[in-house]
Amino acid sequence: ASLQVAPGEVLGVACLVGSGRSELLAAIFGATRATAGAMELFGEPYRPRRPGDAIRAGIGLVPENRKEQGLSLDHSIQHNFELAALDALSRGPWVSRARGAELYAAYAKRLRIKAPDPGAPVATLSGGNQQKVVLGRVLATGPRVLLLDEPTRGIDVGAKAEVHRLIRELAESGLAIVMVSSVLQELLLTCDRIVVMRGGRTVGELDAADARASTMRFEQHARDGRLCFDVHAETARLARHRLSDRAHSAHGVSPHARLAVHLAERVMQQHVRAARRVRALIRADDRIEAAHGLDGIALEPCVEHVACASREELVDL
Repeated sequence: ASLQVAPGEVLGVACLVGSGRSELLAAIFGATRATAGAMELFGEPYRPRRPGDAIRAGIGLVPENRKEQGLSLDHSIQHNFELAALDALSRGPWVSRARGAELYAAYAKRLRIKAPDPGAPVATLSGGNQQKVVLGRVLATGPRVLLLDEPTRGIDVGAKAEVHRLIRELAESGLAIVMVSSVLQELLLTCDRIVVMRGGRTVGELDAADARASTMRFEQHARDGRLCFDVHAETARLARHRLSDRAHSAHGVSPHARLAVHLAERVMQQHVRAARRVRALIRADDRIEAAHGLDGIALEPCVEHVACASREELVDL
């Protein structure tokens, strides 16, 4: 995979499980040995042999599995921060608990960590606050490059918004951030550029601003299609109802009336099918990547079909 990220930029990596994303971040962080290729960090050759080398070089990693890889669940919240910054807090064999308390207080305020007490076990926190502790631990090492592996997995919607806000604030402060996620929508919200990764290789790149604009157009087309369907389906329903009453009020059902009712039913069925296609695209919240890949089914013609199909027929009826 070929990646390049600048200070103050959030680079998104869009991929699915099994595409090699975690292995890529592990190689950058020195947790696994890279077997090929070369890395540079701020213009200098970079080849870490262990995570300690990466941390000293200014690289921090927020792992995908916070409970197994990012936290010591049996220890207190403050102790988790102290473990991450032992070099800064220790003098010889001694660790300053007072400086550890100051460190925790600073990051608790900055990251808005909601905890009953610094001495409470980190396992008692909510998923969102646990993720903030992981992020705080990494930031306490003073990184210049921040690697995020699925940073919002397993947390609620409110906590996700907080994490997204923190990512943008960190980028604005000058950090270079690489964010890996299988949810394209959050990459669109957070990143400046997005690369697509498959089978351990980067297979495409797009500007996040352009992608966000495309998504907004898609949503507007979907809303237009839904409105057109509602209007024309209701018109067809009323026409069918009126013609049925007229036909049955006469002496028997005339062939012309039967044909008119049949045409009304066909028009309504056309609109139902078209609206289902639009709704299928609307429901692409967590499948937005697939929606952008539908080159063969243009959104505009789909909406135009709903808006214009057989309007003359309805008037004639």
